[in-house]
Amino acid sequence: MEIGNSAVVGQKLDHYQSLKASYFSLMSSRRLPIGKVRAYVGVECSLRESVLLASGHDPDEAHIVSLSEALDSVDRIRDKDELETRLLSGIREWRASKRDGFSLPEGHIQETDSTKPTGHARSVISLFSGAMGLDLGFLGSGFTILLANDIENDSRRTVAANLPNLKFINRDIDEVAPSELMAEAGVAPGELDLLIGGPPCQPFSPAGKRAGLSDPRASPLKYFIRAIREIRPAAFVMEEVPGLLSSRLKHFPYYDKYKRKPEGDEVRGSAFSVVLQMLQSTGYRYSYAVLNAADFGAPQVRKRVVFIGLRDGVPSFPKPTHSGDGLPGREPWVTVWEAARHLRYTRGMELSSEDADFMSYVPPGGNWQLMPDKIKENAMGRALYSEGGRMGFYRRIPWDEPAPTLVTTPAQKGTFLVHPEMNRFLSVEEYKALQGFPEGWAIQGSIESRYRLIGNAVPVHLSSAVARHALKILSGEV
Repeated sequence: MEIGNSAVVGQKLDHYQSLKASYFSLMSSRRLPIGKVRAYVGVECSLRESVLLASGHDPDEAHIVSLSEALDSVDRIRDKDELETRLLSGIREWRASKRDGFSLPEGHIQETDSTKPTGHARSVISLFSGAMGLDLGFLGSGFTILLANDIENDSRRTVAANLPNLKFINRDIDEVAPSELMAEAGVAPGELDLLIGGPPCQPFSPAGKRAGLSDPRASPLKYFIRAIREIRPAAFVMEEVPGLLSSRLKHFPYYDKYKRKPEGDEVRGSAFSVVLQMLQSTGYRYSYAVLNAADFGAPQVRKRVVFIGLRDGVPSFPKPTHSGDGLPGREPWVTVWEAARHLRYTRGMELSSEDADFMSYVPPGGNWQLMPDKIKENAMGRALYSEGGRMGFYRRIPWDEPAPTLVTTPAQKGTFLVHPEMNRFLSVEEYKALQGFPEGWAIQGSIESRYRLIGNAVPVHLSSAVARHALKILSGEV
């Protein structure tokens, strides 16, 4: 690929699509260890790109040419031993090139598209609205939100900053009768088109303590079920984390698995069975599916359990549009580079000096496993000897894949989300881009609160796909 050729420049992003397809095919083939291939491509691409950028080349073109050459280099590697040798050599060269810092020459890159909310006829009440990630998909797909709710004050402030005319109840939902929701929204039982929400999911999340619930009927889920019964919308959409599927009514201590089998309420899925019984009690026909946001165009691998319930009719789900496995009829997954390359110079939380030193051993797409053994021991401490892959420790995300699931802070020890090139965590603006928020969507609160609101949100690409499908269901098109 010749640098400076105007025809190449005009076709560069189309060429990137074919490179992505080749990259994902390489990762799916498992000819070589995936983690080391990812890091090798990351370090080779970074080294080549730095040279081109220093020579004044267009940043987009420099990355695409560098990725193409890095993929060609992988094709010439014979076995995992050669990959290991070349990777370690590349990391040494990469560290040396970063000795004076992790900045890159600033380029002029077009902004990514934004999903813009628009008002339409179909009516929605939104519960547990947060930063409005779920809501934005519906706003842009043929729905009008009549009323939103969240207990967090920064959620209210976020809605006020972006949708100042939207009615918002900023109270604990347990203090708000469904009749009050209907009165504020101006609807009677049976008149609302859609009730949406994601009841708080921390007890089910792998990022939390996974302590289980004493009874899901004592959780915010209880209120959502009550609202379905009393408001009687034509349909409801509820989202949760996949951990809900295996949740237990009673916590089963991890090390007890070596002593005995779980019983009764300790069995995996016991709490989920109760959730299904609660949904069954509404009289709605419902179904659920685990949907990966990356399969719907989000630049992030993030799975959510989505429930769709209908007062009348048979629920169904949208079909994926993207794939990381080269499936026919689907586009390649959207990458971090596509979504956030124009934000590399935004400010994110800084690494501590100690963590910055540890991360200097980790190229794009790598993690703690690439550190020298002595450095590894200092960085990981006791976690070095714990079970599991610990893939999130000292992780620098790759440019040319979707991001890992965004958590409520990029600086959690076991789920680091460090920029591919800069020695900092992902910024709030990058979080927004990877979650699909419009660029002008103003998240309010402290930096900790903004990370939390965005990290807890449903990716807008996924909510848009669900919303468009829900509109088709309500319109009788599916």
